[in-house]
Amino acid sequence: YKDNSNELNLIEEFTKNYSSNQAIWWYTRDCFLYRLLNKALRVQNIELLFLLRFIIDDIGRQLETNKCLVPIRVYRAQQMSKDEIQILKNSIGEFISINSFFSTSLNYAQARSFLYSSNDNIIDDIEQVFFEINADPRLDKIKAFSKIHSLSYFPEEEEVLFMVGSIFRLDNIECDHEGVWTIRMVLCSEHEHKLETLFQHMKNEFDSGETNILVFGHLLRKMGKLDDAEKYYRRSLNTFSYDDSNKALCYHALGLVADDKGDYESSLVWYKKALEIFVRILKSNDPNIALIHNSIAIIYQQKGNYNLALESYENALTIWKEVFGDDHPHVAICLNNISNVYRNEKKYSKALECVEKALVIFQKHLPADHSDLASTYGSIGNIHLCLGHRNQALQYYNLSLKIYEKCHPSQHPDIAITLSNISSVYEDKNEYQQALVYLERASDIYHDLLPSTHPNVIQLEQSIKRVSEKLK
Repeated sequence: YKDNSNELNLIEEFTKNYSSNQAIWWYTRDCFLYRLLNKALRVQNIELLFLLRFIIDDIGRQLETNKCLVPIRVYRAQQMSKDEIQILKNSIGEFISINSFFSTSLNYAQARSFLYSSNDNIIDDIEQVFFEINADPRLDKIKAFSKIHSLSYFPEEEEVLFMVGSIFRLDNIECDHEGVWTIRMVLCSEHEHKLETLFQHMKNEFDSGETNILVFGHLLRKMGKLDDAEKYYRRSLNTFSYDDSNKALCYHALGLVADDKGDYESSLVWYKKALEIFVRILKSNDPNIALIHNSIAIIYQQKGNYNLALESYENALTIWKEVFGDDHPHVAICLNNISNVYRNEKKYSKALECVEKALVIFQKHLPADHSDLASTYGSIGNIHLCLGHRNQALQYYNLSLKIYEKCHPSQHPDIAITLSNISSVYEDKNEYQQALVYLERASDIYHDLLPSTHPNVIQLEQSIKRVSEKLK
């Protein structure tokens, strides 16, 4: 905005006068803030989201304080591409999570008028869309929404604003005689049948005390955006004091990212920093200390230090059993990890015993399409492959792949690892062409996500070379 005196004046005004009770007033004003925030949310610009996080929090608090108390129907007009509409047509009955603030109107005619005001700008691939949304604030576990006329820069408009992350069920989509697509949606509670187990698990997963900042970084890591996640965590470190438990959790998160990148030495350094803080400020049996021991064990295992790995896993398992009992997902995670060490040591009966205990616990507590279940199926597949049980191995790998493809983005390391495992089965069966197909699919993912120096990339390239030579 260096050549835009009007925007520069608004920035100066914002800097001098902004207060948290004016968040929606500034957001609805036609100025830099609306454009920057929406763009940051839309394209997931990590730097901007970090800088603007206070605005998101302030808007959320205002929506919660002034939330609607009775059911309403609201409307929204916009343009969408034909491809986006086709995706929605294929998703009737499914749930849609909105990754930005969602602006709507109580006034049908006013919302409808936006369709016709944009007619002159229509291009071939763009269609006119009109949302009709029913929202009931009496539902439990929903994001706040509010009639914001008293808070808005434009008080004459009958605007209703929904919080980032609001979830809707897509009930119907149809095209009328004017060529306008009408999309009917309903705001959903987290208690909707298909969502409840997933949200309950997410709640359990985040009960460690992570701040919203760290949860956002965690989601970036789960999506495979490792550089963005690392950048976010590093920026977050400076916001926590020396003995803040969240600083330790941030160190741990950086260790996870380093592990994902194959930088095991750096990962160990981050984990030990986290452990140092937790040991200093927490009781000796605190679950967070177990979390760090478990993570350290994973690194030792990947480095081939199996005795140290088992020692750290046992430290974690002892704490988790003492705090949560034998029947808890944390215990299952640790048992699954221990089984992998036993497999590496060729103690297959012990490995199978541990992983089957883990599976029973996971099946009791997690939704059927959760990634921890996929990981467990993969571990069972690995053991069967080592035992020469190819068909059983393939069965479990395919179960794992089906879940990963459902709960992860298409370009995710877990999917690549599973594809590589499946290729090992086909190579073992001398079906080299099929093995190469799976290896190349895994290679496409790895090259999109990881540097060429990553251990998994190097190992995969060696496998492709080996299988290709067997085809000659």
